[in-house]
Amino acid sequence: MKWVALAVCLAACKERGTISIKLEVPPTCVGANNATQVRLQVVKGGTCASCTTCSCPCDNNRPTTECITNLDCQDQPWCSLGDAKRDGIEFDPPSPGSYALSYHFYDPDGVEIGLVCADVVVESDGTTSSMAMTTSACCS
Repeated sequence: MKWVALAVCLAACKERGTISIKLEVPPTCVGANNATQVRLQVVKGGTCASCTTCSCPCDNNRPTTECITNLDCQDQPWCSLGDAKRDGIEFDPPSPGSYALSYHFYDPDGVEIGLVCADVVVESDGTTSSMAMTTSACCS
């Protein structure tokens, strides 16, 4: 099952295949209008509560978390923000569990501007639940 993440579910989602994340830089961030790239980092067993700054810990050495980086950005470290808004970013969860999906926004020079994060739970039958939570942070 592939997920395509697009705009934020503010209530619990319970459908197969798609979750929606609003790909918008927090408007309070310096350079918010200059964002042209987005990078999705997924941490299985992680939470958005750990994303209090533009750093969201991703540590495969911790037994309770798993970093997932092979996402559909055409083998680039980030996607064009325009393409991601139009097409989404595919993520195929390897197993049921909780995931923190953090979206990091960059300007054309590769400077990180801000991030948004959503906590998602994947059930064993492939359905998803998204908490009514998005954490946002500015990087400068």
